[in-house]
Amino acid sequence: MAAMFSIPSLQKLLVLVLIIVVVWKGFQLLTRLGRERKAANVPPRKAPAAKRSSEGAVQETRQCPVCGAYVSAGAGKCGKPDCPF
Repeated sequence: MAAMFSIPSLQKLLVLVLIIVVVWKGFQLLTRLGRERKAANVPPRKAPAAKRSSEGAVQETRQCPVCGAYVSAGAGKCGKPDCPF
């Protein structure tokens, strides 16, 4: 019966060492970039804010005395009977 844990082949050991080195170097690179960014005091990039037009952004609303719904002050009739707007 073969042993459950045998000595791995040379190829497997080399691949394992290569993976460990790549991960290690990757963490070193990320740490260095983080330190350089902090030293340069560069804020992280943010998406540009969408420009809003100043007209029509906010409208004054009033409560309808008939149905109780809030409608904009300049709105036309809603189609309900006895609607003052």
